Amino acid sequence: MSTISYHSDRVSLLQPGLRPTLFGDAQSQNDIQLGIECARLAYVRTEDGAAEQAQLKEALAAAKFGSPTIFSDSTTGAYGYGAVRADGKALLAFRGTQAKEIKDLLTDIAAIPVPWPETGGNVHFGFAGSMRSLIGPVQAWIKSASIPPARLLVCGHSLGAALATLASSILQPATLVTIGSPRVGDAAFAQSVRSALTLRIVDCCDIVTHVPPEGPHYTHVGDVWYIDRNGMVTHAPDDAVVIADQVRARLDYGLSGLDPDTVPTRDFADHAPINYGRAFF
Repeated sequence: MSTISYHSDRVSLLQPGLRPTLFGDAQSQNDIQLGIECARLAYVRTEDGAAEQAQLKEALAAAKFGSPTIFSDSTTGAYGYGAVRADGKALLAFRGTQAKEIKDLLTDIAAIPVPWPETGGNVHFGFAGSMRSLIGPVQAWIKSASIPPARLLVCGHSLGAALATLASSILQPATLVTIGSPRVGDAAFAQSVRSALTLRIVDCCDIVTHVPPEGPHYTHVGDVWYIDRNGMVTHAPDDAVVIADQVRARLDYGLSGLDPDTVPTRDFADHAPINYGRAFF
């Protein structure tokens, strides 16, 4: 049973990089825990100064990873980092949408399908541009650090999950962990993502996992690992079970969203990275 409570506050949703790390010095983490927490840590604003850089470095050190290599592009606003552990395990994490960053918001709404000749199919125009702005430096880091695909974990939350999915179609890592991911591309693209293990985790009512709408241009990559309203995880539950759980979750949330410090609806509150972490830590 998790010791982490459900977080409905606005800070957890809008500024997820502010909270202390979930990594403990005495713990060893599995790939899901690494993916979830490293995706959240991508929101630590290392570009703001030494304190934030130290915060990320110390959090990764608690999981036995070395200092991060930062990837960013000023034109697209895309951001990610990579880190390597002494045993050769490597991770690559991408930052999601920041509410106050207009470049992120413009990326999210640019949902015109465009070809993805890198691996096949069609994908979201905005996501594609952001990924292309980072993939060169990412591949150079992988080459310089001699990281084999079999030792690489790629992760992200929200927009970061979309970037992680696109990166995985190219890099073919051992593991892809996405939390709160929007749809990225069509069925042909989805088939091109050949990570050995794909873990697409959805927290109950999380609204971002429902956009862009499913259809010929957009479908999800991989089966869902669903977190119910109580924080319990089920692999690929029936739609009827999910719908019933979501209805109950919204009813339980009730009028709590009227508090000025609380996210107005469960559909947005469930998107906070900490509410993914509570199911696995």
